[in-house]
Amino acid sequence: DLDSFVSLAIGFTVVIGLITVGLWVLMARTNRDGKSWARVFATVLGAIAILAGMLGMLQADLINMVMNLALVVLSVSILVLLYRRESTEYYNAMSPQPRY
Repeated sequence: DLDSFVSLAIGFTVVIGLITVGLWVLMARTNRDGKSWARVFATVLGAIAILAGMLGMLQADLINMVMNLALVVLSVSILVLLYRRESTEYYNAMSPQPRY
């Protein structure tokens, strides 16, 4: 039973990891296209990643702490880049102008 549980846990972790990577790639592509909704969604994903990384750093294992610290630093860096003045100008330029 323990072996099957470990296999299931590893499989679940791999699937969640692949979904997460897929969402980040999707967000990178849609943000590159200047979609403002993608910036909001990436912000939500970033906030979740930061919270998960902070909670993950509570573990005593050094490798997990380093990996979670890298996740937090990367997520914060992405969010800072998404909300720089140049980024906002880019999103404004790429968004369709309302017709009156």
